[in-house]
Amino acid sequence: MNKHLRNIGLCAMGLIIASPAFAEDAETLATVKVVVPIEITHHTDLSFGKIAAGGAAGSVTLLAGLSGSSTITSVPTSITVTGSPGPARFTVYGSKGASVGLSASTTGLSNGNGDKLTVEDFNFESFQSSDGTSVTGTPVNLDANGRLGVNMGATLTIPDGSPYGDYSGNVTFSVTYN
Repeated sequence: MNKHLRNIGLCAMGLIIASPAFAEDAETLATVKVVVPIEITHHTDLSFGKIAAGGAAGSVTLLAGLSGSSTITSVPTSITVTGSPGPARFTVYGSKGASVGLSASTTGLSNGNGDKLTVEDFNFESFQSSDGTSVTGTPVNLDANGRLGVNMGATLTIPDGSPYGDYSGNVTFSVTYN
């Protein structure tokens, strides 16, 4: 009987030694990049100027040009734009040379009586302060000083029969690190 117990014990030890481990350790590398918080300074508002649509539906696109220039196009061409249309202007501050994404959103423009005009298709023209490099669109890089000038334009849609009057609404300009 001792012989059988000894054989059973040896077999059990062999199974324990030959079996896979019940626990295993592995290591991973943890990393983080600490960046300067993004700050935005607002300089001027987005203005579509004065629009004479004559009651017809259409749209006005304001392209965000640099150095005070902006391009206005309207469809149909019978829509007249006067006054002082111009892009919104911002300066973005953050980590030197960092890539950032630009976006904007709004619920539209309202005249206070429930009538709305749609603002969409935001466009961006950016320039790096340190070297004057100009970039259209997004993403873009902050300059060597962590700055970026941004002009923002958009398309305004005017529904058929929109009442005359003053329309306004908030636009949220957002900048995020990529």
